[in-house]
Amino acid sequence: MIMKLKRKLLLLTMILTCLCFLATGCNQEEKDTAAPTETKVEEPINEDTADADITKEEAQAFFEEITDSVYYHLLEIPVDDLQTGIQPYYWIWIAAPEQEAVLDDFTEPYITQEEINTYRSDGGQLSYAAYSKSDVQEGLDHIWGTETVTWEEAVGQQEPPMIIETDKYLLVAQGFGGPYDMQFYQIKDVTCDGTAAVVHVYALEWDVDNTVVDLSDRAVSRTTEESGARMTYYDYGILGTLAYQEGATVESLLNNLGVSLDSLGTVDFHLEKDENGDVYLTEIQCSH
Repeated sequence: MIMKLKRKLLLLTMILTCLCFLATGCNQEEKDTAAPTETKVEEPINEDTADADITKEEAQAFFEEITDSVYYHLLEIPVDDLQTGIQPYYWIWIAAPEQEAVLDDFTEPYITQEEINTYRSDGGQLSYAAYSKSDVQEGLDHIWGTETVTWEEAVGQQEPPMIIETDKYLLVAQGFGGPYDMQFYQIKDVTCDGTAAVVHVYALEWDVDNTVVDLSDRAVSRTTEESGARMTYYDYGILGTLAYQEGATVESLLNNLGVSLDSLGTVDFHLEKDENGDVYLTEIQCSH
């Protein structure tokens, strides 16, 4: 009897062992055939994208640079007007001329003798500045953004003797005298929104006749088309007359005129920052 019981227990143990083995194998097979769990990979931070937004410091630095090196009344010309042609008077603020001379004093690579002979009758008495086409394009790109205004657009329909185009150069008739006005700026604030920024400034102009005007208080006086180039002219609000003083500022001019800063509007420089990190001017608006 005892022997039979032992045999039954042994048989039961063997059956349970087989069942466990089978269960373990099936479970392992399920694990082997199950789809692997996807591991979430953190996207690397794109440093270029992270730095794409314009900062107040960048906006202010660009504003100070262009207002120090570029004539204000060129900066305020609408881009649509610039694309119809830029008058020779303004080119000196776009690029540095490589040579300045009367036509007969130029040599290659600026112009050939044959070209001088062609244009001498019309432009022989004019003084020209020779600009590299690539320098002009670089200057336009720096101020208004890449290819916003091309050197071909800047030339527009202007023809010799005002602008003479050669292989790699543009000989531009130089303006006579001036400018005789000076601008003074005081930043009110800078607002940024992503890649766009606006530098709000108080801006005054002192004229040769000792007139001080508020540049934010402007109205279109007339528009003209000269050699196909469209020009917009403005009238500005007069604050008074004042003899110029060395080291003048917006604050000192207003104090001498007895005018409150709060009575001024602002000239708003609208800026953008491109994917290369370069800041450029899109337009100037006035809030008065």
